[in-house]
Amino acid sequence: MAAIASMIGPTPAVPGRSDVTNAECWLSPIVEELKHFYEPQPEAPRDAFVFYLWYVLGQRTTPARRDAAMAALKRIPALTPDAVWKAPRAKLQAAIAYVGPPEERLHAVIAGVEVFRRYREIERAVRGPILQARRSTRLLRALGPVGAQWMLLAAGDHPILPRHAGVGRLAMRLGVVPPPCCDGARAPWRAARVVAATVPRDVRFLKPAILYLSHHAAATCTVAEPHCRVCPLAVDCAYAHAPVVS
Repeated sequence: MAAIASMIGPTPAVPGRSDVTNAECWLSPIVEELKHFYEPQPEAPRDAFVFYLWYVLGQRTTPARRDAAMAALKRIPALTPDAVWKAPRAKLQAAIAYVGPPEERLHAVIAGVEVFRRYREIERAVRGPILQARRSTRLLRALGPVGAQWMLLAAGDHPILPRHAGVGRLAMRLGVVPPPCCDGARAPWRAARVVAATVPRDVRFLKPAILYLSHHAAATCTVAEPHCRVCPLAVDCAYAHAPVVS
């Protein structure tokens, strides 16, 4: 952790593209520290449809529940658009129930299946030129902007860091990105855009970075009542050492 403290240095102003080296300096040791703290996290799926399932089922739940649902779908088996379409509805509901009430999730899954079955070229399009890839992800409305960006990275190998609110929250709490001048609800998203604009355009770095940063934001650096006492970044975290306001 001493390496992190020495690399973070003073809080930077809102950076631009010229600060890529600085961003890599402060972000790389943080990602490495999280890799050592957590159990190895499985990579996000490289197949576009499997990634869609993985992301949709991972919303508002824990990684463990998401992985249990994915394993249940694999046992059916139902990891392709046609296989999900043909699978008995009761089996799909039982698998999706691992992440919570299945009705809403099943609706999102089926909506994606219909898109993938109608536009068979999505898998190829996601791996193609970035403008074509972006247009293809817009068809998958359940992903939202962050999920679409993550699909471009995971399945398309496009060097894009998703503008994940958890990443922005982590950067603000560490003090490496100043809180944007906007309301509190929007500040993490704005901060995430700042981080994304400065990271190195290296897919091999970005894939584990978003995986471990988002996992840390969900498991430890939570919105309410973050677990600062066990956080591996707490020693250099401005938020963890801020005085508690009663």
